[in-house]
Amino acid sequence: MFITNEAHCTSSACAACGSLWPLHPRVCHLRLLHGAVSFLNPLSTTLCFRAMSISTKRAVHANIYDPRRRIDKLPSVENEEDFPELSAPPPPRDDRINIVINNDIIKCLDLSPAHEILKNYQIGDGASGPLQDPKELIERTVGFVINYVPEDPFDIRELSEMPDVRLWFVRLDAVYPWLPVVLDRQSGELGRYTSMLVPHQISKRLGVVFNPDALQLFALRKLFITLQWLEACKLSNPSLMVTDMLEALGIEIELEFFKFLESQQAREQQMISNN
Repeated sequence: MFITNEAHCTSSACAACGSLWPLHPRVCHLRLLHGAVSFLNPLSTTLCFRAMSISTKRAVHANIYDPRRRIDKLPSVENEEDFPELSAPPPPRDDRINIVINNDIIKCLDLSPAHEILKNYQIGDGASGPLQDPKELIERTVGFVINYVPEDPFDIRELSEMPDVRLWFVRLDAVYPWLPVVLDRQSGELGRYTSMLVPHQISKRLGVVFNPDALQLFALRKLFITLQWLEACKLSNPSLMVTDMLEALGIEIELEFFKFLESQQAREQQMISNN
């Protein structure tokens, strides 16, 4: 997300990446911890989530997002003081598709800037394909330019802590629930979008620390929604695209689960046909 209100951004790292306003003045992106937690469904299909505690002192369990580092290469440490200083994320691509919003749009819950870009990619009733080919949307990715000025000039809260900003994103997510799969992950856009919808804490050193249970529920919902959207768009390897999206949030889903879903959908379609 890009913010034009640069008065609140004092980080030297931010100056290097233009008008990027991080979720914390000292943090330009989120970091991910790893560790495996398994959940079993009645059919013994395993979903492996990567989550672990970052601070035993505060008893905070967290997933911390970093779009540039492989999950299996991340350090396993307990105390946030052991983490190195965060650096700025890569800048967005020049051809990225940006949704531009401001105070008036946010306060009115006006989704017209998003409609202009996304409406033709909605799938129809019965999961029929969208009116426009989504390949360009996926290749160029989507981001946000937020021209937001707090009413109180001394308000130091981050955008993800502003109720009116979060409410706008909640409505956006309700209308376009598949949006996370096309967001610009490399520049941290997926993590910032998630912070608008998932409870979290903000650490000066670690950045945004998600509540793990809330993040897992959010990720599972996005799994089902984005998989349906990608399949309706008739894109190749939809399960791989969903897996990549979830791995960017620190969550790993075994491929067997997608096979289970496919067989379950086939059974449901057969039952519908028989009726």
